[in-house]
Amino acid sequence: MDLELSAGGPGVVIAEVRGVLDERSARRFEETVLAGLDQDPVLMVVDLREVPEVDVSGVAAIVRVTRQAGARDVDVFVTGGSALLGFTGVCGFF
Repeated sequence: MDLELSAGGPGVVIAEVRGVLDERSARRFEETVLAGLDQDPVLMVVDLREVPEVDVSGVAAIVRVTRQAGARDVDVFVTGGSALLGFTGVCGFF
């Protein structure tokens, strides 16, 4: 998995994720995205368009990131999460 953080405008951080988000990569995903919160954004966009597969560890990491961002009053928008559609009840969340 590759992950790149970039500024998407004033107060916006974009996390572009490429590759499989699974047990091996979930911790690095979470740490990198949470590091983006140090930029004091009001919005964090997590772009999963180039993620072909997400396992339960990846879903849990996304949920943890969303909760921790919310605790800092940062909105999180997850886009391109078609790899999440196999998880019952999750697709309505994203």
